[in-house]
Amino acid sequence: MGLAVKKITVLGAGQMGAGATAVFGQDMPVYLLNRAPLSKAQRGVEAAVNAARTNSLRKTVTPGTYEDDLQRAVQDSDLIIETIGEDIELKRHYFKLIDQYRKPGTIVATGSSGLSVASLAKGMSDDFRRHFLCIHLYNPPTRLVAVELVPGPETKPEVMEYVAGLMEKTFRRVVLYAKDTPAYAGNRIGFKVLNEVAQMVPTHGVAMLDYLLGTYTGRLLSPLATVDLVGWDVHKAIVDNVRQNTKDEAHQAFVMPQYMEDGIKAGRLGDKTPDKGGFYKRVSKEKTLVLDIRAGGYVEAKAPKVPIIESVKQLIRYGSSQEALHALFSSNEPEAAIVRKGMLGYLSYAGMRNGEVSTMQGINRVMGWGFNWFPPDAMTDLMGVEETKRLLTKEGLPIPPHLTAYKGGKLYQEVDDEARYLFGR
Repeated sequence: MGLAVKKITVLGAGQMGAGATAVFGQDMPVYLLNRAPLSKAQRGVEAAVNAARTNSLRKTVTPGTYEDDLQRAVQDSDLIIETIGEDIELKRHYFKLIDQYRKPGTIVATGSSGLSVASLAKGMSDDFRRHFLCIHLYNPPTRLVAVELVPGPETKPEVMEYVAGLMEKTFRRVVLYAKDTPAYAGNRIGFKVLNEVAQMVPTHGVAMLDYLLGTYTGRLLSPLATVDLVGWDVHKAIVDNVRQNTKDEAHQAFVMPQYMEDGIKAGRLGDKTPDKGGFYKRVSKEKTLVLDIRAGGYVEAKAPKVPIIESVKQLIRYGSSQEALHALFSSNEPEAAIVRKGMLGYLSYAGMRNGEVSTMQGINRVMGWGFNWFPPDAMTDLMGVEETKRLLTKEGLPIPPHLTAYKGGKLYQEVDDEARYLFGR
């Protein structure tokens, strides 16, 4: 009997579970389960409705609890995906129950942002392991359409092929294949950049860093605001996982800042703890405070203005992106040096992961469609390969092998409009 997904169960009615339901529930029936009481799953349904902006989800999504509905939902579904916390033992607890209840051939997936797929499936039945993979959606899934598919060591190729087709054709996702390495592809690269910025906060301050490395540098949201959106606890789980299980040329970039460790212990997690804040703390619709490490609390944010940055932004607004980059990378101002470090570090680290975490096409896809950052090869095309190599050498950064082997032509081969990613948004 061939693979055919007609009904889905989502475990976890939090932010990611509701987001996944908002995507899947528009095209097929979904069970959305959470721990009791039932009201938690019902709130997840409402969050999914709001995210998808359609009331039709109330007809296609059935809320339930693990305690009362897990067995029935699993037996009635063809795909089960968990989106619960990044705790390997907690996930395995539910996978053992799913393994008991599922029909042979049912596809089971983790929505983990970077835990070992092989470890999650270890000890489960043969049929479970052959139909198990990671389906990693990006948050929020209704706006970020990338999905990383990560196989386990025993996942059947036809399962991967089927799920890729399902994600692309039914759920309108941009698919990439990643390897079962810590944080997979997107988070390995993205959180290296984010944590490096967080490491610089005690020296340069929150407001200045988000200004210097803001949207004009090729991202939908400034770095520290991104960490607040993701959550400090999730940020810690990802960078700790990479640091503990890898050792590459940027190993020190994954050292969690002590002030963030202390903040997490105090309950400061970012947007999910509005009363305690994160890098930012909104006190009213009109007023947002910014974390000041030296002051030991929150202060009113003063909008920085640096002449070289303002000049670069103006050139971008006029459509002169190449001229803007030249001005930025040739400037001797210390603020420009911080921006160069961030932008060139991203290009180097992403390119050096080619073949380790995914193909270069996969890396470009996940950074563009998953993070909404300018894909590294698209940025290199804009700067010019030889100029990029010169700048990387000057900065003391590794030159990715695919740039060393460059023979001409465009590196970035996707058909979407490169301009949508950044400069001047």
